[in-house]
Amino acid sequence: MLKKTGPRSLMLACFIFVGLLLVLGACGPPSIGNPSLSSSVGPPVKGGTWIDDLFEEPNSLIPNASSETFAGLVDQALYAPLFVGDTSGHITPGIATVLPTIANGGVSADAKTWTFHLRPNLKWSDGMPLDARDVDFSWRLWTNPGFPAASTLGFNLITRAEISPDKLSITFHLKRPFSPFLSVWVDGLSAPLPMHHFQSVAPDRILNSQDNLNPSVTSGPFMMKESNPGDHYTLVRNPMYYRGRVCSASAWRSPTSAPST
Repeated sequence: MLKKTGPRSLMLACFIFVGLLLVLGACGPPSIGNPSLSSSVGPPVKGGTWIDDLFEEPNSLIPNASSETFAGLVDQALYAPLFVGDTSGHITPGIATVLPTIANGGVSADAKTWTFHLRPNLKWSDGMPLDARDVDFSWRLWTNPGFPAASTLGFNLITRAEISPDKLSITFHLKRPFSPFLSVWVDGLSAPLPMHHFQSVAPDRILNSQDNLNPSVTSGPFMMKESNPGDHYTLVRNPMYYRGRVCSASAWRSPTSAPST
């Protein structure tokens, strides 16, 4: 099986582009594959199913646990990141409320202190609160020697983190200036993990758990309905997703699976 091991930044750009096509395509009319019907003008139709083929089998569906292209593609649908990139190379807020800058006090002049503010009332797919504690748990897990993180770039510069009393803000203190610090939190590959779900699991056991390819607690527009590695993954609407209305279902076929007839 061919593996893609290109630079993380190039993979992120690919994920952003393909992810946008996936969401936009899934939310359009279910007859989009018919040329005679797709040219008709009308409002998007809510619901429908989008089926995509995976070129390679994901080895993990846990953020920052895989550098494989198609693992990241599925992660984009399962997890809500702090910040989102677009096809123009711009970063916009995701579950964060604002991009931190020196002007708004989110970044210190020496680029060693960064503060992220999260949206209120965020929830995981199981209904538990999603807040700054999950962000704090995630970077600590990714830098734990027992967890085989795909990348620790930027996270390994954090000396300490402070969570606000309302649990909606987290301030990072870095050992040295690092201007790309915001970018390491962009998109599904670096989306926060649910602390309440993983805190009782040893870091070196997480990738051996059922959640590795069958995440039971997610935050993105979709959540896992059926995980059948080597054949298919079926995702359904996450009713707790902070942006509300999403499509009804998505499905991925693994490279070894045969098309439906």
